[in-house]
Amino acid sequence: MGLRAAVLAVGTAVGWLAAPAMAFELAADADPAVREIVSACSDAVANTAVPATGGWQKSQPSGADSIGDPPDTLYAQTAIDGVGPLYLRLTTEVSNGSRVSHCSVSVIDPQRPLPVADFGKADGLVATSGGDVQSVWFSTDNKVIVTVIPRTDPDGLLFLLDVVADAVL
Repeated sequence: MGLRAAVLAVGTAVGWLAAPAMAFELAADADPAVREIVSACSDAVANTAVPATGGWQKSQPSGADSIGDPPDTLYAQTAIDGVGPLYLRLTTEVSNGSRVSHCSVSVIDPQRPLPVADFGKADGLVATSGGDVQSVWFSTDNKVIVTVIPRTDPDGLLFLLDVVADAVL
């Protein structure tokens, strides 16, 4: 299995993200909370640190959240008015000439629905599957993958942003 296939298979399950070569921004008409979630994950990966805006604070994982995570995994949390608490997880690895960071943002029990389709509102993204169960978008160069997995119990979602980039060693 090649690196890209491995990123897709595992990334969809655990939230992989590699350092983006460019800023990843959503369209202006995307839901403000969705924009904040995408911005936080993009910022965390670009800087390999807790997002600089949005009130994110370092935190510790609870229980099973840390099973299988490398020791240098970064956890952070914040809250968005009208949505509720958000939880971010970020790890960074170098493999097969790529620097790969794994990032996810979980919204466990939002106070209001978040429009899943808005997570794919960025220039250059093409929808490959969608619906109420899961939505996936790819960039035309196949280096950016956006996955949103809605949860039903509790009613929340998991946002994953995968970016494949060359490692700078």
